[in-house]
Amino acid sequence: MAKFVADIDFRGFKEEKDFKKGDEFEMNVERSKEIETTIFKNFPHIKKVMTRIDNKDEPDKKEKTKSSKKE
Repeated sequence: MAKFVADIDFRGFKEEKDFKKGDEFEMNVERSKEIETTIFKNFPHIKKVMTRIDNKDEPDKKEKTKSSKKE
């Protein structure tokens, strides 16, 4: 999971949740890309949906690196 802040108001249908501008939330990176792709396709004037506010590295990669060093 990654941490984001909403840059616009939008609805996450799979999440059954309304995200308001300025809300901070956690979401899978792949899901965030799905949402952005759909919004950009349907609303081409929108340039930014959400901003990632945590470390840009994928958490899974970090965990694998840490565990492989221990072995």
